[in-house]
Amino acid sequence: ALAKDRKERYQHAGDLALDLRRLQRPPNAQVSPHRRASRHAWIPWAVAGITLAGLVGVFLRPRPGTPAREPVQFTFEPPEDATLLRGGLETALSPDGRRVAFVAQLASGISAIWVRSLDTQEAVRIAGTEAATNPFWSPDGEFLAFFAEGKLKKIALAGGLPQNICNTTPGLGATWNASGEIVFNPNNRAPLMHVSASGGTPLQLTTLDSGRQENSHRWPSFLPDGRHFLFTVRSSLKENTAIYVGSLDSKGTKRLLTEQSNAVYSPPGYLLFGREGTLMAQRFDPDKLELLGDSFPVAGNIDQETPSANAFFSVSADGSVIAYHEASRAMEQLTWVDREGSIQGFVGPKGLYGQPRLSPDGKRVAVWIPDPDSGNRDIWIISLDTASRSRFTANPANDWFPVWSPDGAYLAFASDRTVPPSIYRKALSGESEEELLWNGGGAVTDWSPDGRFLLLQKGLPQNPGGSDLLLLPLFGDRKVQPFLATQFSECCGRFSPDGKWVAYDSTESGVREVYVRSVEKPEKERISVNGGAHPTWRRDGKQLFYLTPDNRMMAAEVGLGESLKAATPRPLFPVCNARRSDTSFPDYDVAPDGKSFLSPCQSQEAKKRSITVAIQWTALVKYPGQGSRTR
Repeated sequence: ALAKDRKERYQHAGDLALDLRRLQRPPNAQVSPHRRASRHAWIPWAVAGITLAGLVGVFLRPRPGTPAREPVQFTFEPPEDATLLRGGLETALSPDGRRVAFVAQLASGISAIWVRSLDTQEAVRIAGTEAATNPFWSPDGEFLAFFAEGKLKKIALAGGLPQNICNTTPGLGATWNASGEIVFNPNNRAPLMHVSASGGTPLQLTTLDSGRQENSHRWPSFLPDGRHFLFTVRSSLKENTAIYVGSLDSKGTKRLLTEQSNAVYSPPGYLLFGREGTLMAQRFDPDKLELLGDSFPVAGNIDQETPSANAFFSVSADGSVIAYHEASRAMEQLTWVDREGSIQGFVGPKGLYGQPRLSPDGKRVAVWIPDPDSGNRDIWIISLDTASRSRFTANPANDWFPVWSPDGAYLAFASDRTVPPSIYRKALSGESEEELLWNGGGAVTDWSPDGRFLLLQKGLPQNPGGSDLLLLPLFGDRKVQPFLATQFSECCGRFSPDGKWVAYDSTESGVREVYVRSVEKPEKERISVNGGAHPTWRRDGKQLFYLTPDNRMMAAEVGLGESLKAATPRPLFPVCNARRSDTSFPDYDVAPDGKSFLSPCQSQEAKKRSITVAIQWTALVKYPGQGSRTR
């Protein structure tokens, strides 16, 4: 029953009970040929059988709260001092449907994976999973894998330290088959990769179709054969965002549904996906890879993030149990906090916001806001004096990563309207059209104080999750030149106010840390201690701020000049935003005087996010051809 190789284990408790009864027979009793042993070999087995008989009693006795007995539905919240995070598929049912793993963040800012058995009322925090995202299970339920610290990792539930599988930035979903292969998305602008669960170098598995303006392939989920997998194609065009089937054995793919959601197969033959906050199901033949009949609702009021094309739900491998996040209906609000983290005020109406960048004069803020229908992000400008907001871009694609020119007259931004993405410049006055500056991919992270260069961040096809920093001159032939190109991942560069230094974060030490490097000389200094990301300067250049892996704001005194002097960083406060410090873009900005910070925070009246579990869900819903079976 406990054999390491699944093929050698008893497949049914009845087989185990039958062998135990055989062990009670005299030595000369008839034994089936495949279990026959020497005359006295039964004696130690009989001794072991006494112990095993007790175990069988445990396995066969109904346990209080054990799932998959009678249909039941219940809702639970994370531990009292923790909050469910909302950034990816942060909740995952174990293959047997008896445990649920979820990512939660403590009030201190530390986040980790928690596991709750559905038999109990308590969740256990898994040591070694700090700052983890997108957890997923091994097929045997013995390991949890996750993204953290610039790597894909796994950890045994029986205990031990996490093991590194490969290097990657926090991806958008992953799945693990019985052959020990993992398919994953390395970042929000990438195709799918695959790698051995025992470790190795990831290989590209799918290819983005520029003709359909695809900008990423995400949320993979294996089908029962372990060779085919479901995944979501994210496109700048809503009609091309759809659920597909791919294969480990060929480059061919098949389009199944035009939906802005992830999808998971559920035995005995359903495809589950989200549609505008409702969990839907449709009959699906996993052998023919064909949908059958019409879709029907399974559960309403589930949390779904249209911009990322994902719904927050999970399914057990046998299809008996589903779990999903209840939609909190809570919006974010751009929030001012002081250096102690106390709320000082709000900017604009409640909504969804990202990447706030304050204008040089501190009177306006540029943010992206997603379209409620397509999920594509556009850039908006909000006045800090009047709280009025106006749309800055209106292309049916993602326009984001806004950066102000030093004089506040222009915004540069990245757009997914081309593949690879492009960098544009547009005047705030509206007197000129958007100007294409570069179409070589990447994002814009800053504008030099003298107005002559844009600092870009570009992903590396040969290094999934990796990125380099580039300089784009705004004069002459505008030929892009490398600023920092290594085998590591450099991210989120920001020019110092005097233009002589660039702060950035890098994985060169094995985890993301903040560095400051000279623009003209190969001189640099590490600023952060025990991890850091998303550096931002105070306008006088005397302080540098950044975020720790547990989402705490840090401040380091800095002396600029011909050489750099930096003091030991000190903590300020836990950041309130709902997204993570380990994303590829910053979600905060600092007032010119460095005394207050602006970031999107969940509105105060928000309901605490919870997880609903439905056991034997097919008996709890009404679906075509089956009549009402609601309990």
